[in-house]
Amino acid sequence: MQPRCLPVYISLLLSALILMAAKVDSEQRNVVQSLDLTQLDRIIKTGGNRRVIVVLAAWCSPCIKELPDLNKIYAKYASKGLKMMGLSLDFGGPEAIQPVIDKHKVKYPVYWVGEKAIQPYSIRGIPLIIFVKDGEITARITGKRTRKFLEKTIREFLD
Repeated sequence: MQPRCLPVYISLLLSALILMAAKVDSEQRNVVQSLDLTQLDRIIKTGGNRRVIVVLAAWCSPCIKELPDLNKIYAKYASKGLKMMGLSLDFGGPEAIQPVIDKHKVKYPVYWVGEKAIQPYSIRGIPLIIFVKDGEITARITGKRTRKFLEKTIREFLD
């Protein structure tokens, strides 16, 4: 190898390492997808399941504060049948909530539906957790909650 080529080889090696690291990071990233109301209805009405829908927005401080707790609960109960999903009401599209999801490394799927879900789903405040059993909304819990309360409520829902 000629001494003049060494900087080129080092530069190429560093570039390759950066690209590999970016690929690994993007594979682990939970990308927020858009849903329309028909798709959301279909998810909710799919019979034979129990699903917890976490309704949130990037501007909602209590919503953001409970994300680490919800992540831990999801990790603990996913193997026991917990199906959890986030639902963003942000006006700015999926891009509005994505940095929050990235920062808190949210593991459950998060979808953006925007403000169009507010009226059809009678959303009066957030944070909101909607419990769905066998295609029907069975309960709603609005407002700030402790991890202990969240875990107890979700555990009871799964039983």
